[in-house]
Amino acid sequence: MTSISLHVSLFFNTEKILECAIPLLHNVVNAGKTGVREEGGMLESRKNAVSLKKKDRIRLHEASALNDIAFRGPLNYRLFQILGWICIVIAQIIIMISIGSHFGRIGDGMAEAKPFLSTLAELALPFLLVANFTMIMNGQRSFRTLLLKNFFAMAGLYAAYALLLGHFITGVLTLLSDDPSRVTPTIFSVLGHAAENGFYCFNIFVDLFLCTLVMYFLNARPKRFFQEKKILVFRLFTLAPFIYEFICMVVKIRTVSGQLELSPYLYPLLTVKPPMTFLLFVILAVFIKTRELRFRSHGRTREEYQAFLKTNRNSMNFSIFLAVMLVILSAVDFFAVSLFSETGDVAGLRPAYRALGLGDSRWLFLMAPLVLLFSYTREPKKIRWNVAIPLTGFVFIILVYLQGILQILHLVRLPKFRLDNYTPLVVTFLNNIRK
Repeated sequence: MTSISLHVSLFFNTEKILECAIPLLHNVVNAGKTGVREEGGMLESRKNAVSLKKKDRIRLHEASALNDIAFRGPLNYRLFQILGWICIVIAQIIIMISIGSHFGRIGDGMAEAKPFLSTLAELALPFLLVANFTMIMNGQRSFRTLLLKNFFAMAGLYAAYALLLGHFITGVLTLLSDDPSRVTPTIFSVLGHAAENGFYCFNIFVDLFLCTLVMYFLNARPKRFFQEKKILVFRLFTLAPFIYEFICMVVKIRTVSGQLELSPYLYPLLTVKPPMTFLLFVILAVFIKTRELRFRSHGRTREEYQAFLKTNRNSMNFSIFLAVMLVILSAVDFFAVSLFSETGDVAGLRPAYRALGLGDSRWLFLMAPLVLLFSYTREPKKIRWNVAIPLTGFVFIILVYLQGILQILHLVRLPKFRLDNYTPLVVTFLNNIRK
């Protein structure tokens, strides 16, 4: 009996144990399933996060004003215009010092500052090239407006130079000289020997006009001619500015090597760009056109590309690319000059080295910090000041030349005359002006 009652009690207790254990087993199994699900959910959420991050990297053709970034550099192109014109004025000061040094002690007080001023003068064209590209990319100025502006500035500077050289300087020296037939050859000889390379290239508007012309032939679409497949013929006109640049390089090399005597009247028609600045100009033109082709290769329209150009995202990419190129080209120019100075005149390349201005782009990296803080989408408030800046620059350039000519006349021994003898002539002249 005892054993039977023991087995019966164990049987009922076992049933109770199982009743308690089965819910616990269910909980353990469910917890395991839940843990697996949670771990799987975490893995899936990580995969989704990675995919979202990949989706956040907007491709070039996906960029638009709707998904644009908020960052925009605080600087606009007007700062580059102002700095460019300051550097142009400095370049004219250096030219007058180099010319005046052949007549006497002119600019001796600026001898220590001349290397620094020369460095600033070399940055004039890069500053204005960046401003020119900016006005094209943000669509503020049409190609026609920029072409006319740079062409008339180029032609105006040439006319002013030709008038000053051929009429005023030659006319005054002809009146003072005992042999008027020797005045013009003497002036040409003095200008040729005063220049380090046998010529002066100072008309920066030639380069700006060529820059705008290249961008025009690459991007513009004529309304009447060159339609459909004939547009390729229009694009081939892009080679014309590069051919002109190449001709100027050949003329410079032949002048430096003594094979050609260049007339001073051709000085304003020469390009100013040294090799690395010319290469920077080509790289920027190709960069802009390549991005347009990539953007439109995904079925985007020309109007959508114009809207894309006004985004902060493209402006930031342009600034980063430009800053990197400035540093790279500056380093290449520096190492090229160092290599040339160590190896000497290899294969007779010294005339080309001097004529093309190799080494004049070593300081391009100084522009990189400003470029990174620059945004071409940020437009200045008062557009009218764009005209006041070059006009002010021209006024300062005229003052520099007048001051330089005055100092040269002080050093040149001119015949003395009594002003009283010319008083009636001056009075008559003023009365005629008044009438």
